[in-house]
Amino acid sequence: VKSADGDVADLSALVCRELEPKNGALVHIAGTVVAGDLAAQLGAKGFSLRRAVLYEAKPAMKLSQRLVESLRNNDLDAVIFFSPRTAATFVTLTRRAGLEQAVRNVDVFCLSPAVANAAGDLPWRKIRSARQPELTALLDEIDAAR
Repeated sequence: VKSADGDVADLSALVCRELEPKNGALVHIAGTVVAGDLAAQLGAKGFSLRRAVLYEAKPAMKLSQRLVESLRNNDLDAVIFFSPRTAATFVTLTRRAGLEQAVRNVDVFCLSPAVANAAGDLPWRKIRSARQPELTALLDEIDAAR
């Protein structure tokens, strides 16, 4: 197992460094929504890629009542986001609920700079991003902040 430690361009570069197109097709296990076009990037380098969709993540349509109450009562200290899509959904739903100012005393911890960018449209107390896009690095960031 190897990690590209980045985005789709980094993954494509890792594949090109480690594998040969002549050795056969690759399978890309993914959800219904993906960031970037891995097939096109690898196809340009001679690779054949088959995408296998194994899950679908559907965004929430509204914040839960419990979360709304926690935001209104200033009960949250931190929020963790693992994907740009989740962060953007939270931003949209928080605005829709009129709770933008409720995050002023909340830190946000993000798996990557892309996630932090998607979360950045709210007035968080502090936005923090893991040094590498992996869970252990995110947990280290949380530990360092506490």
